[in-house]
Amino acid sequence: MFCWASGSANAQTPDAFAQNQRLGRGVNVLGYDPIWKDRQKGRFQEKYFRIIKEAGFNHVRVNLHPCRDNKPNPAHKLSAAWFETLDRTLQHALTNHLMVILDFHEFQAMGENPVGNKERMLAVWRQSTTIVCTVHQEEIAFETTGHRQMDDLTDQVAGIVGHSRVKAGIVQVFCVGSTAAVGAIESEPGLQRDLPEVLDRLIPPSRQYGHEQAWHDGNGHSHLQATLLGPSLSLPVADGKPVLGTW
Repeated sequence: MFCWASGSANAQTPDAFAQNQRLGRGVNVLGYDPIWKDRQKGRFQEKYFRIIKEAGFNHVRVNLHPCRDNKPNPAHKLSAAWFETLDRTLQHALTNHLMVILDFHEFQAMGENPVGNKERMLAVWRQSTTIVCTVHQEEIAFETTGHRQMDDLTDQVAGIVGHSRVKAGIVQVFCVGSTAAVGAIESEPGLQRDLPEVLDRLIPPSRQYGHEQAWHDGNGHSHLQATLLGPSLSLPVADGKPVLGTW
Protein backbone atom coordinates (compact mmCIF):
# COMPACT_ATOMS: atom_id res chain seq x y z
CA MET A 1 0.00 0.00 0.00
CA PHE A 2 1.43 3.38 -0.92
CA CYS A 3 0.72 7.06 -1.04
CA TRP A 4 2.01 8.80 -4.17
CA ALA A 5 2.90 12.48 -4.06
CA SER A 6 3.17 14.20 -7.45
CA GLY A 7 3.32 17.73 -6.40
CA SER A 8 -8.78 18.72 -2.14
CA ALA A 9 -11.18 16.59 -3.15
CA ASN A 10 -14.63 16.57 -1.53
CA ALA A 11 -16.16 13.27 -0.42
CA GLN A 12 -19.48 12.52 -2.14
CA THR A 13 -22.47 10.65 -0.79
CA PRO A 14 -22.69 7.23 -2.53
CA ASP A 15 -25.45 7.07 -5.14
CA ALA A 16 -28.17 4.64 -4.02
CA PHE A 17 -28.79 3.37 -7.55
CA ALA A 18 -25.08 2.77 -8.12
CA GLN A 19 -24.82 0.90 -4.80
CA ASN A 20 -27.79 -1.26 -5.75
CA GLN A 21 -26.24 -2.02 -9.12
CA ARG A 22 -23.05 -3.15 -7.36
CA LEU A 23 -25.04 -5.80 -5.50
CA GLY A 24 -25.65 -7.62 -8.77
CA ARG A 25 -26.75 -11.21 -8.27
CA GLY A 26 -26.92 -12.77 -4.84
CA VAL A 27 -27.69 -15.90 -2.85
CA ASN A 28 -29.66 -16.37 0.39
CA VAL A 29 -27.58 -18.19 3.01
CA LEU A 30 -27.75 -19.48 6.57
CA GLY A 31 -31.34 -18.45 7.35
CA TYR A 32 -32.49 -21.89 8.45
CA ASP A 33 -29.13 -23.46 9.20
CA PRO A 34 -28.74 -25.03 12.68
CA ILE A 35 -25.34 -23.31 12.91
CA TRP A 36 -27.01 -20.43 14.78
CA LYS A 37 -27.72 -22.69 17.75
CA ASP A 38 -24.81 -25.12 17.44
CA ARG A 39 -21.83 -24.41 15.19
CA GLN A 40 -20.89 -28.09 15.13
CA LYS A 41 -24.19 -28.88 13.44
CA GLY A 42 -23.88 -26.21 10.78
CA ARG A 43 -24.51 -27.27 7.19
CA PHE A 44 -23.10 -24.21 5.45
CA GLN A 45 -19.31 -24.45 5.13
CA GLU A 46 -16.69 -21.72 4.82
CA LYS A 47 -15.65 -22.89 1.34
CA TYR A 48 -19.13 -22.17 0.01
CA PHE A 49 -18.43 -18.43 0.07
CA ARG A 50 -15.58 -18.94 -2.39
CA ILE A 51 -17.75 -21.19 -4.57
CA ILE A 52 -20.53 -18.58 -4.61
CA LYS A 53 -18.06 -15.90 -5.73
CA GLU A 54 -16.55 -18.15 -8.39
CA ALA A 55 -20.05 -18.88 -9.71
CA GLY A 56 -20.40 -15.19 -10.56
CA PHE A 57 -22.47 -13.91 -7.66
CA ASN A 58 -21.79 -10.51 -6.07
CA HIS A 59 -23.46 -10.72 -2.66
CA VAL A 60 -24.99 -12.97 -0.04
CA ARG A 61 -28.18 -12.22 1.86
CA VAL A 62 -28.06 -13.51 5.42
CA ASN A 63 -31.54 -14.11 6.84
CA LEU A 64 -31.35 -13.35 10.57
CA HIS A 65 -33.75 -14.86 13.13
CA PRO A 66 -32.39 -13.44 16.41
CA CYS A 67 -35.64 -14.02 18.33
CA ARG A 68 -35.89 -17.62 17.17
CA ASP A 69 -32.23 -18.43 17.78
CA ASN A 70 -31.82 -16.86 21.23
CA LYS A 71 -33.41 -17.89 24.51
CA PRO A 72 -36.02 -15.41 25.81
CA ASN A 73 -34.75 -13.18 28.64
CA PRO A 74 -36.03 -9.97 30.28
CA ALA A 75 -33.37 -7.77 28.64
CA HIS A 76 -33.76 -9.44 25.23
CA LYS A 77 -29.98 -9.92 25.22
CA LEU A 78 -28.51 -11.78 22.25
CA SER A 79 -25.94 -14.46 23.03
CA ALA A 80 -22.21 -14.04 22.41
CA ALA A 81 -22.26 -17.29 20.37
CA TRP A 82 -24.91 -15.84 18.03
CA PHE A 83 -22.85 -12.73 17.41
CA GLU A 84 -19.72 -14.84 16.92
CA THR A 85 -21.49 -16.80 14.18
CA LEU A 86 -22.61 -13.55 12.57
CA ASP A 87 -19.10 -12.12 12.79
CA ARG A 88 -17.56 -15.21 11.17
CA THR A 89 -20.17 -15.07 8.42
CA LEU A 90 -19.31 -11.44 7.64
CA GLN A 91 -15.60 -12.19 7.75
CA HIS A 92 -15.76 -15.10 5.30
CA ALA A 93 -18.07 -13.26 2.91
CA LEU A 94 -15.94 -10.10 2.80
CA THR A 95 -12.72 -12.09 2.48
CA ASN A 96 -14.19 -13.61 -0.68
CA HIS A 97 -15.16 -10.13 -1.95
CA LEU A 98 -18.89 -10.68 -1.51
CA MET A 99 -21.11 -7.82 -0.38
CA VAL A 100 -23.44 -8.71 2.49
CA ILE A 101 -27.10 -7.91 3.12
CA LEU A 102 -28.24 -8.55 6.70
CA ASP A 103 -31.98 -9.24 6.63
CA PHE A 104 -33.91 -9.05 9.91
CA HIS A 105 -36.23 -11.92 8.97
CA GLU A 106 -38.56 -12.07 11.96
CA PHE A 107 -41.55 -11.11 9.83
CA GLN A 108 -43.78 -13.82 11.30
CA ALA A 109 -43.30 -12.85 14.96
CA MET A 110 -43.56 -9.15 14.19
CA GLY A 111 -46.58 -9.64 11.97
CA GLU A 112 -48.48 -11.60 14.60
CA ASN A 113 -47.81 -9.21 17.48
CA PRO A 114 -45.98 -6.03 16.41
CA VAL A 115 -46.84 -4.04 19.54
CA GLY A 116 -45.97 -6.85 21.95
CA ASN A 117 -42.64 -7.49 20.20
CA LYS A 118 -41.69 -3.83 19.77
CA GLU A 119 -39.20 -3.67 22.64
CA ARG A 120 -37.68 -7.00 21.65
CA MET A 121 -37.18 -5.84 18.08
CA LEU A 122 -35.64 -2.53 19.19
CA ALA A 123 -33.31 -4.36 21.59
CA VAL A 124 -32.14 -6.61 18.75
CA TRP A 125 -31.37 -3.63 16.51
CA ARG A 126 -29.57 -1.71 19.26
CA GLN A 127 -27.27 -4.65 19.97
CA SER A 128 -26.74 -5.50 16.30
CA THR A 129 -25.87 -1.99 15.18
CA THR A 130 -23.50 -1.53 18.13
CA ILE A 131 -21.53 -4.68 17.32
CA VAL A 132 -21.92 -5.13 13.57
CA CYS A 133 -21.93 -1.56 12.25
CA THR A 134 -18.76 -0.27 13.85
CA VAL A 135 -17.27 2.83 12.24
CA HIS A 136 -13.76 3.94 13.16
CA GLN A 137 -11.91 6.86 11.63
CA GLU A 138 -8.37 8.16 12.05
CA GLU A 139 -5.97 10.39 10.14
CA ILE A 140 -2.42 9.64 9.00
CA ALA A 141 -0.42 12.85 8.62
CA PHE A 142 3.04 13.23 7.09
CA GLU A 143 5.00 15.67 4.95
CA THR A 144 6.04 15.10 1.35
CA THR A 145 9.12 16.52 -0.32
CA GLY A 146 7.56 16.86 -3.74
CA HIS A 147 7.41 15.10 -7.08
CA ARG A 148 7.92 11.28 -7.30
CA GLN A 149 7.80 10.62 -3.55
CA MET A 150 6.31 7.30 -2.43
CA ASP A 151 5.46 6.47 1.19
CA ASP A 152 4.54 3.01 2.50
CA LEU A 153 1.40 3.28 4.66
CA THR A 154 0.85 -0.44 5.24
CA ASP A 155 1.93 -0.56 8.87
CA GLN A 156 0.02 2.60 9.80
CA VAL A 157 -3.21 1.37 8.22
CA ALA A 158 -2.82 -2.10 9.75
CA GLY A 159 -2.26 -0.49 13.15
CA ILE A 160 -5.41 1.60 12.87
CA VAL A 161 -7.45 -1.43 11.84
CA GLY A 162 -5.98 -3.43 14.73
CA HIS A 163 -6.93 -1.05 17.51
CA SER A 164 -10.31 -0.27 15.91
CA ARG A 165 -11.31 -3.78 17.07
CA VAL A 166 -13.11 -4.36 13.76
CA LYS A 167 -12.68 -8.05 12.94
CA ALA A 168 -14.43 -8.16 9.56
CA GLY A 169 -15.32 -5.29 7.28
CA ILE A 170 -13.82 -2.78 4.89
CA VAL A 171 -11.02 -0.27 5.42
CA GLN A 172 -11.16 2.82 3.23
CA VAL A 173 -7.97 4.84 2.74
CA PHE A 174 -8.55 8.28 1.24
CA CYS A 175 -6.04 10.95 0.32
CA VAL A 176 -7.26 14.52 0.79
CA GLY A 177 -5.53 16.43 -1.98
CA SER A 178 -5.52 16.76 -5.76
CA THR A 179 -1.80 16.10 -6.36
CA ALA A 180 -1.43 12.86 -4.38
CA ALA A 181 -2.85 9.35 -4.73
CA VAL A 182 -3.27 6.06 -2.89
CA GLY A 183 -2.78 2.55 -4.30
CA ALA A 184 -1.50 -0.96 -3.70
CA ILE A 185 1.88 -2.16 -4.93
CA GLU A 186 4.76 -4.25 -3.58
CA SER A 187 7.08 -2.02 -1.58
CA GLU A 188 10.50 -2.82 -3.01
CA PRO A 189 13.25 -0.66 -4.56
CA GLY A 190 12.62 -1.74 -8.16
CA LEU A 191 8.96 -0.79 -8.22
CA GLN A 192 9.66 2.37 -6.24
CA ARG A 193 11.79 3.42 -9.19
CA ASP A 194 9.56 1.94 -11.92
CA LEU A 195 6.25 3.56 -11.00
CA PRO A 196 7.49 7.18 -11.01
CA GLU A 197 9.35 6.57 -14.28
CA VAL A 198 6.26 5.10 -15.94
CA LEU A 199 4.08 7.98 -14.77
CA ASP A 200 6.58 10.56 -16.02
CA ARG A 201 6.66 8.85 -19.42
CA LEU A 202 2.85 8.81 -19.62
CA ILE A 203 2.34 12.31 -18.22
CA PRO A 204 5.72 14.12 -18.24
CA PRO A 205 6.37 17.41 -16.43
CA SER A 206 5.67 20.16 -18.95
CA ARG A 207 4.66 23.78 -19.23
CA GLN A 208 2.25 23.00 -22.06
CA TYR A 209 -0.69 21.78 -19.96
CA GLY A 210 -3.81 23.92 -19.77
CA HIS A 211 -3.39 24.06 -16.00
CA GLU A 212 0.03 25.64 -16.48
CA GLN A 213 -1.37 28.22 -18.89
CA ALA A 214 -3.97 29.19 -16.28
CA TRP A 215 -1.96 29.13 -13.06
CA HIS A 216 1.76 28.90 -13.93
CA ASP A 217 2.43 26.82 -10.79
CA GLY A 218 4.49 24.03 -12.38
CA ASN A 219 2.27 21.12 -11.31
CA GLY A 220 -0.17 20.43 -14.13
CA HIS A 221 1.37 16.97 -14.54
CA SER A 222 0.95 16.38 -10.79
CA HIS A 223 -2.83 16.81 -10.96
CA LEU A 224 -3.06 14.51 -13.99
CA GLN A 225 -0.85 11.77 -12.53
CA ALA A 226 -2.79 11.81 -9.26
CA THR A 227 -6.11 11.60 -11.14
CA LEU A 228 -4.83 8.63 -13.12
CA LEU A 229 -3.91 6.69 -9.96
CA GLY A 230 -6.95 7.73 -7.90
CA PRO A 231 -7.42 9.20 -4.40
CA SER A 232 -8.67 6.14 -2.50
CA LEU A 233 -8.24 2.43 -1.86
CA SER A 234 -10.70 -0.05 -0.30
CA LEU A 235 -9.47 -3.28 1.26
CA PRO A 236 -11.35 -6.12 2.97
CA VAL A 237 -10.62 -6.73 6.65
CA ALA A 238 -10.51 -10.29 7.99
CA ASP A 239 -9.40 -11.46 11.44
CA GLY A 240 -8.76 -7.84 12.36
CA LYS A 241 -6.21 -7.30 9.56
CA PRO A 242 -6.31 -5.77 6.05
CA VAL A 243 -6.29 -8.49 3.40
CA LEU A 244 -3.20 -7.68 1.32
CA GLY A 245 -1.86 -10.99 0.01
CA THR A 246 1.77 -12.05 -0.05
CA TRP A 247 3.26 -9.33 -2.23
